Amino acid sequence: MHLSEFGLPETDVAALKKKNIYTVNDLLLRFPRLYRDYRKVMIIGDCKPDNYCAVQGTLVSTDVRKGASSWYLRLSFLSGGRSFDADMFLAGSSFYVRKQYLPYVGKELVMTGKVSYDTGREYYMLNPEITPKEEFIPSIRTIYPKNGTMPQDHFDFWVRKAMEGQGEILEEEIRRAAGLMPYGEALACMHYPRTVEEIEKARRQFVFYDLLWFEICRNRSEAGLPQETSVRFTKTGKMKDFVNQLPFPMTALDQNRKNGSPNGGQKDVLMYLAEKAASGRRIEAVIEGDVGCGKTVVAGALAVLAAENGYQAAVVAPKVVLAKQHAEEISGWCSALGISYEIVVGIPKNAKERKERAAALKRIKSGESRVIIGTRAAFSESAEYSNLGLVIIDEEQQLGVDQKNNIRRKALPDAHYIEMSATPVPRSLAMAIYGSREVCRITKKPAGRKRVLNARGTYDGKDVLKAFVTIRKQLDKGRQCYVVVPMVNDNKEAGIDGIKKTAARYEKCFAPLGYRVVTADGKMSTKAFNESIEAFKENRAQILVATTVVEVGVNVPNASVIVIENADRFGLAQMHQLRGRVGRREYDSYCIMLTDDRENERVETMLHVTDGFEIAEKDMLLRGSGDVNGSRQSGQDKYITEAILYPDIHKKAKETALLCDGESKNGHFLSLAYKEHLKYEESED
Repeated sequence: MHLSEFGLPETDVAALKKKNIYTVNDLLLRFPRLYRDYRKVMIIGDCKPDNYCAVQGTLVSTDVRKGASSWYLRLSFLSGGRSFDADMFLAGSSFYVRKQYLPYVGKELVMTGKVSYDTGREYYMLNPEITPKEEFIPSIRTIYPKNGTMPQDHFDFWVRKAMEGQGEILEEEIRRAAGLMPYGEALACMHYPRTVEEIEKARRQFVFYDLLWFEICRNRSEAGLPQETSVRFTKTGKMKDFVNQLPFPMTALDQNRKNGSPNGGQKDVLMYLAEKAASGRRIEAVIEGDVGCGKTVVAGALAVLAAENGYQAAVVAPKVVLAKQHAEEISGWCSALGISYEIVVGIPKNAKERKERAAALKRIKSGESRVIIGTRAAFSESAEYSNLGLVIIDEEQQLGVDQKNNIRRKALPDAHYIEMSATPVPRSLAMAIYGSREVCRITKKPAGRKRVLNARGTYDGKDVLKAFVTIRKQLDKGRQCYVVVPMVNDNKEAGIDGIKKTAARYEKCFAPLGYRVVTADGKMSTKAFNESIEAFKENRAQILVATTVVEVGVNVPNASVIVIENADRFGLAQMHQLRGRVGRREYDSYCIMLTDDRENERVETMLHVTDGFEIAEKDMLLRGSGDVNGSRQSGQDKYITEAILYPDIHKKAKETALLCDGESKNGHFLSLAYKEHLKYEESED
């Protein structure tokens, strides 16, 4: 059920939509990002510094003090014979708040929050929640992600209401066979936990739901797929012209080698797939390659090959920015070879754009357009293809299996199908993740690219100064710089600056030198976002401060420095993807990771490991099985991550999926819940 049908106010529906939450089930799956265990009330001396505790103490005195920029209230306590302070930095008048606490002097209170310690002051707390001892209820507190303009009490109310009418999502036979608790009980364990153990048990159950859906979709998509095909690509003249017109040689393990190979350079993989398509064996493959290995060139060559043989080819990307980047390259190659192409991205916003889209879809339906580059918009309900013989999906891990099946249905029944990913899956798990699909790996990088130099620094003045000196040297040479932050808004509790504050720091240093700073994040309007990206691409801006929206799809070869702020907040594979934004030309490039976490293993790995396949193995070892939180990721990337982190759950999900074939109708309600979300998500693209 859509949230508007459930009765939520329009303002709350709009706020949740920005968080990719559309349905009642989506709302219930908006789990807490953190849990604080306040079941045991402690005295201050038993608390470990930097832990979140429920501390019992007697209020001794209250005092309003003048801070650096404002007044604050200091409450002094005695707990187990030791004194400690709680400093309250409040929006209202500290003098007024002090009066509220005066009646509690000499009484027992319970403070919940982070306990800090320093040698000069010993124990203290900042802005704890304070409750009279007799009113305090020991419990596990939930802390949810922000929901934009939706107040937390609204969110809590609607979650409780949704819980009241929540039914089972799996058939009884399947639930019992898998050893699962009822769906409503699992939801209650996540939203209203009584023990830490039941949180973990429920978390694993929701991973199981994801992986069961993933496997059901994969089984259905692979069922009945033909091994042979009538879609043969026997003519290769234009593909060879394509390769010869490139301003650089395609990578290869051996340039003199005649036959292709599923592993090696661009040329090896291209020739291998071209030979397979010519033989009448249908391609069902995944092309894996590290960041910057040149997968787009292989995709372009294969698209030309399909067009030359009288078929249509589609190159699909999950995001508009990546699709446009592909369009810039592939359209140029097609024009030079006299091959017609079409670019279909986004939703038309006015009458002119709707007219242009209708004309484009007409050319696609007639077969006039041979190569189609776009997002899922190219596979909308109204899109029809003449003879789509080749589908290539880039960054495949960002699309769900069901979304891919919708794309596949537009093609010929025995069309060739290729997915590409710059997020390598460990070799040991490739079969489990990709099933019957063949895995081709581009392991050789283009010549002339220098290795990116990695550096780590803390936020003390010395390391930041070194980073700024490196940036200035590169900017003075005419280069550019990315700065990536983990979140849009400031997080005072974690001490993290968001986009605006970070951009202000860089502007303060570099604007007086004549360098322009622009920002980009997922919350900006499309127009503002595109303006920032274009300014950076055209070198009208020299520093781009952004969130991970630049992880894929933003290609600025002139950029030679990337600074990853608060690097400890990023995953290993994510940092590796970000590092791939630089090092795309023949000059030295730098990846600077700033963090006060000196022992962070992911950052340490980044310093010494540069190969994406090795990164994937390290990532799996470092993350173990406890790193999937309650946030709603999109696309298949979530399922692959979960399969890597929870191989035991993935194994059980694969076995259970076999009980959910079309005849049994098992998994029907689970599928409905996931499909409902996808329906609304796709309508927003």
